Amino acid sequence: QLDSASLGGESSLRLVGSTNMAEGGSVLDPEGGLVGFSIQEAYAVDVRNFSIQNAVSSAVRVAQAGVCTLYNIQVRDAAIGFDLQRSMDSLLSQCASVGSDTGLRNLYATNTVLQNCVLWSNRLAVSLGTYAGAAMRNGVVVSNSVMGLFGAQRFAYEGETAALQADYNDLYLQGGAYAARKPGVTFSETIDTLSRWVAQAG
Repeated sequence: QLDSASLGGESSLRLVGSTNMAEGGSVLDPEGGLVGFSIQEAYAVDVRNFSIQNAVSSAVRVAQAGVCTLYNIQVRDAAIGFDLQRSMDSLLSQCASVGSDTGLRNLYATNTVLQNCVLWSNRLAVSLGTYAGAAMRNGVVVSNSVMGLFGAQRFAYEGETAALQADYNDLYLQGGAYAARKPGVTFSETIDTLSRWVAQAG
C-alpha cells in the first residue's frame, strides 16, 4: 500500500518467484481463502513467475493501483483469474487463467494491456465489468493472446465494444460458445461469430 510518495520516479517493488518449473516453481495456495495475491493502493509493483491455485474469489486482484506489471502468472480454477478494479496502466504479459469463471475482469480500470496470454476454458475470457446502473468506464487492449471457450453460455468477450481494443488474437470456440455478449438494460445481446463481433466492434 502506498501511503505517501510522489508518483513516478524510479521507485518500484518487484516480487519474483522461481522459474525452476522442474521443481514446481513458486506456488501460492490460499487453501480456500478469498484472494491469492492482492495489490491495493500501490504504484509500480512488478510481480513475476508465480502459480496461484485454490483461490475462492480472485487469484490476483489489482485495486486502486497504477503502473503494475504481472508477468508469467499462472492461475487455475479461481472465480476470477485476474481482477482489475479502479486501476490504471496495468500490464499482463505471458499470464494464463485456466478453468476459472472469468479470466480477466476489468472493472473501471483504464489502459489495461493483456498481451501474449492464454485464457483457456473459462466461462468468460475477458469481462468489462460494471456496477448495476453505472456507465462503462473501462479500457483494455488484448493482443497476441489465445482464448479457448468450450460449451454453451461461454463468451470470449463481455461488455461494451467501445471499451475494448483487440487484435492478433486466436479465438477457439467449441460446443456452443460465443464470441461476445453485450449486456443491455432489458436484455443481453449474444454475438455468435468473430466476423459479426468485428463488424460491431470496428
